[in-house]
Amino acid sequence: MDKVTSNPQSLYTGPTVNFSKLRVLVVDDDAQVFTDVKPLLKDIGFGDIQGCMSTSDAVNQMRISAPDLIILEIQMSGASGINFLRQIRAGAATVVKNVPIVLTSKNLDRTLAFKACEAGIENYISKPIDADNFCRRIKKTVENPIRLAPPKKVERPEHFASPPGEIKSGPVIEAKKADAPPTKPEERKVELAERVPAHPVPNVKVRIALEAKKTAVSDKKSTTPKPQTKPKPIINSLPEKKKAEPKPAEPEIDVSPFLAGHESWLSTKGADGEKANFENLKLPGINLAGQNLTSGIFRGANLQGANLRGAILNDADMRHANLAGADLTAAELHNVKFRHASLKGATLIEAGLRSADLAGADLSGGDLTGVDFKDANFLSTDIRGANMLGISLTQKQINQAYSNSETKLPPGLRMPPKKSHSG
Repeated sequence: MDKVTSNPQSLYTGPTVNFSKLRVLVVDDDAQVFTDVKPLLKDIGFGDIQGCMSTSDAVNQMRISAPDLIILEIQMSGASGINFLRQIRAGAATVVKNVPIVLTSKNLDRTLAFKACEAGIENYISKPIDADNFCRRIKKTVENPIRLAPPKKVERPEHFASPPGEIKSGPVIEAKKADAPPTKPEERKVELAERVPAHPVPNVKVRIALEAKKTAVSDKKSTTPKPQTKPKPIINSLPEKKKAEPKPAEPEIDVSPFLAGHESWLSTKGADGEKANFENLKLPGINLAGQNLTSGIFRGANLQGANLRGAILNDADMRHANLAGADLTAAELHNVKFRHASLKGATLIEAGLRSADLAGADLSGGDLTGVDFKDANFLSTDIRGANMLGISLTQKQINQAYSNSETKLPPGLRMPPKKSHSG
């Protein structure tokens, strides 16, 4: 068995890469995928392109010659792509463990995406593969390999925290009876006297004495201030009536017909199917990772906390949409209309936002590390507290936006005093 060979690290160090000296390994149990991507990889300039249909074959191939890039289908039949990925990162596959890896998959759920990012991947490409998107991401990965961060946990709104009908309750308070003041001797005597039957008392002297004693005690009570006691806690009180709350974070509709119709609309270039229209729909927490929804309509939709990792949403209409806390890592968002949309606290790491219209949008507190902002419109965009360490960002764009001291900008760019404000 031949000794493992590795290519020099200098191949990755410059803005220009000599692809002809690089070796790429495609691991996918669908032979058609290799047939489709091989000419694309040749067009990029790769000099050595290998394909394997199983992880075991891939391990054997890597023992012969170490690849400079791996394109891996994460959900192969009869194999665990995650285990194979972890094996590589642990150095157990006798290959350079830091080799850039690009995942491919038709449907990548949030749990699997987290495991993959946790193991270590540089990019993700959804299926069916779009040629332009594939070439752009492969080039970007090789020229500037950056590990994708695992999707962060989204803080869900308070009304999504408990199941329907469940009322949050605080600690149970044990109520104690207020201590009664000690009985005084005079009061005790009166109490005993009051127990005497109501029939006439034959001894008049005794009756007069008792009445006199009652009067004295009564006068004493009226002049003596009563000791203040703490109010008793309310026990078994009914919970306060809550205001009407939105439904839990479950999509109100089945979106599969929308996705099927849109896929047909794309594949037939509008001759069949129907463009996906989610306008004003409530879809908080929905999983659309890796979906191709190019030109889809999301105007006014509630996509709070949605999983849109790796989704293709070029030319989509997302005006006034709520994407607060959503995960759009590595999503394709070129030329998307985001006017007055909320992306507060959203994750857009390595996303593409070329020519996107972000006028009036809220990006405050978001993570936009590595985002491509070329020609994006930032007129009155809120970027306070946002991580804007992306590429192609210009001072002119920053000057149009609202920023503050917590906004992270790329080196060489500064916050404009007139546009910076707090609160």
